[in-house]
Amino acid sequence: MNSKENEMLIMEYIAFLKSKVEKGIISPNGIHIRISPIELFMAQNDIILNIKKIRKTFPRKVKKKGELPYTLEDIQALMENTKTHRDRAIVTFFASTGARPGALPDLKMQNLKDMDQGCMTVTIYENDPEEYPAFLTQEATKCLRSYFAEREFHGEKLNDSSPVFRDRYRRKLAWKNVNPITYGALKSSMYDIIRRAGIRKTLPDSNLRHDKALLGGFRKFFETTLNNINEVNANVTEKLMGHSKDLRGTYYNPDIQVRFDNFKLAIPSLTISDKYRDSLKIQKLESEAQQINRLGAKIQDQSRDIEWLLKTDRLRTEIHNESPIKKKQA
Repeated sequence: MNSKENEMLIMEYIAFLKSKVEKGIISPNGIHIRISPIELFMAQNDIILNIKKIRKTFPRKVKKKGELPYTLEDIQALMENTKTHRDRAIVTFFASTGARPGALPDLKMQNLKDMDQGCMTVTIYENDPEEYPAFLTQEATKCLRSYFAEREFHGEKLNDSSPVFRDRYRRKLAWKNVNPITYGALKSSMYDIIRRAGIRKTLPDSNLRHDKALLGGFRKFFETTLNNINEVNANVTEKLMGHSKDLRGTYYNPDIQVRFDNFKLAIPSLTISDKYRDSLKIQKLESEAQQINRLGAKIQDQSRDIEWLLKTDRLRTEIHNESPIKKKQA
């Protein structure tokens, strides 16, 4: 086939895609995703195409849908509709890290490290230029540990190379063929939970478009939550999102403790269960009470010191007044 014939075939394929766009089956914004692999194949095989001419036939892009974040109430509804330890661990993981969905299949046990206050740190995209640390709340950590405990109970031997999230398995064969969860399985599992929870509205212009992105809604929830907390450094928020650039540019690189200190400020807002949220409030009140008690004890100590100094000063004055030298001068 010559270049003209190849171009005609591609143009016919684009016309077919445009007919799907008109029916509301696919978005015009995704046409280039379907054509780019064809262009790459042609380039690798030294087949010349008039790319500019082909791209001129693409339908005009439209404003992106699904821009709304999930709310706390949305994610609480998701938790109420989960049926497995894995699903609960995935929901709280997304809410706690704001990680991109593509990061989950590559996560291994060696990417998890314990932090203080019952939290965890997770190395996202390990050994990749995009590598960055994320954190899990106490709630997300507990859900993940429960998921691990279930797998071990069924016979799986967890080690540093084990996937954090694995594929579904038969209980009696948990030890056999341990494979990480795939992106397709992750998306399918979350779709079922979200459908049961009924938290997404279908947009009027398309039966396949919604007001909240299926998995991206978690990332928007995480970013919105941190941005609404004045005490959290905006530049650190960008780093916690895994963005290489922030408001200061590419050279600002806070250490893991600075990132964790900012993350801790957001833990109450990133915690999903009311039970855990109440527990955090109680812990905060207890901590404040302890600080007040310590401050009160310190004030009492200082009062005793001041009283002792005053008594010492009065005694010194009385001794001075009663001294022979003072009487002789009088």
